[in-house]
Amino acid sequence: MDRLWSSRPGHRAAVRREIAKLALGERIRDAREVQGLTQARLAQMVGTTQSCIARLEAAECANFKLETLLAIAGALNGRVTIKFPATPQAVRMKA
Repeated sequence: MDRLWSSRPGHRAAVRREIAKLALGERIRDAREVQGLTQARLAQMVGTTQSCIARLEAAECANFKLETLLAIAGALNGRVTIKFPATPQAVRMKA
């Protein structure tokens, strides 16, 4: 497996992006279902379409606006947290 990762530059980053999209979609779906909302109702609350919500939940939407994500979080009584991992350079600068 390590050979696969190392033999394809950028492959690891692409896989991580897909995993992040899947996790985001799952969280949106789970929060929506806990609140008993349909995709159509959430879309109406947010001012978008049901198909947009469906694509986000299915990780099929590569280009969405942060504004849309913030609106979805607000409608679901949630919040958006953005984290940037420490880079080796940032860690060295602190030391």
